[in-house]
Amino acid sequence: MKVLLVSLSNRGGGAARAVDSLTKALVKNKYDVEVLTYEGTQADYPITILNESSSERFAFRIKNKLANWFMGLFGNPSYDYRSMNVFPANRLLKLINSSDADIVNFHWYGAEMLRIEQIPQIKKPIVWTLHDAWMVNGVYHVAPLDFQPYQNEYGNNWLDRWVYARKKKVYAKVPMHFITPSQWITDRFIRGALRKEGDTSTVIRNLIDTDVWKPIEKSVAKRTLGFSEGKTHVLFIANNILTSFNKGFMFVKQLLDMCGEEYEFHFVGSTDKIELPHVIMHGRTADPKELALYYSASDICLIPSLSENLPYVAVESLCCGTPILCFDTTGLSEIVKNGVNGYKAKKFDVDDLYKGLQVLRSADYKVSINVSIKDYLPETNFKRYIEELGKIINENSNAKVAF
Repeated sequence: MKVLLVSLSNRGGGAARAVDSLTKALVKNKYDVEVLTYEGTQADYPITILNESSSERFAFRIKNKLANWFMGLFGNPSYDYRSMNVFPANRLLKLINSSDADIVNFHWYGAEMLRIEQIPQIKKPIVWTLHDAWMVNGVYHVAPLDFQPYQNEYGNNWLDRWVYARKKKVYAKVPMHFITPSQWITDRFIRGALRKEGDTSTVIRNLIDTDVWKPIEKSVAKRTLGFSEGKTHVLFIANNILTSFNKGFMFVKQLLDMCGEEYEFHFVGSTDKIELPHVIMHGRTADPKELALYYSASDICLIPSLSENLPYVAVESLCCGTPILCFDTTGLSEIVKNGVNGYKAKKFDVDDLYKGLQVLRSADYKVSINVSIKDYLPETNFKRYIEELGKIINENSNAKVAF
């Protein structure tokens, strides 16, 4: 079996890290694999980067600028990422169809990577790994449905409803097979209006490289990063942490007002500078070794998001031995256990979030990813992944014979 992985990038955010980890696992287990990305870096596995030439980069940026301009006409109350995927991507489609892979696995599909209506033109069985909720939403990649009424299942404006309707029309033409890292996102698809008979959604946890994401002696990590002595260090790490509504920065600001000098917050994921009490801005990094240092040096990893599928930040933090502080909502609820590997505050309750901060500060957590998340063994999830792909390939072959 040969697998073709498609994603925006193989470096950076959670989906990119998933592609990199999965590709390395496929290579290690002697499977043929090929990666198609628009951005990213060359690696020690077969990869084609579509935007390597200046002309390709320019064309891709123009498409996204036009799409973002159009979407901007409808407002964006959440300030979170949106995609409408209206522009064709003929080169990507050609590369997929000309590949000798047995199956194509999309990992992050947005930002005008491929026109929605081009999905039925793909001549291979497809499985979609959902790292966010865009495939089951309209235009939004995340959906904090239970916090603000700006977005719902059926869209809050014409644009959202139009993109959702396009997906529904296309999904009706082809079998849709999803792999999700959390039960929450699988449930959303199973209960949603996009699903038809024969579609599937299976929970398989993201693979994690425990040779990279592992504890570093806390005193060594603190000293390496220059963390102050005698304080409780709280890590807040995500892309666009200051601007994304979903990442919960508004809760962090309220939390900071409650905290005294005994706390020191470390923001990683933004190049913007902001003056806040007890906060040190560390900029942005995608270097796994540096990120592992931040996780290991921190006493608490704060994830106050409104809606998360199952963020790599949470899993990486636990692998590095640092407990999680979050709200009891969406995918995070499945892996964070009070008194075991963190604290789940009442949904969007800042007072309880502060209580969790105090609880975690006074506790001595011995976090173990394999103990706290029973089904997170990389070997187990890799086996389930291969079995799922084999099943989809067989179903596709049987359907062709029947036809």
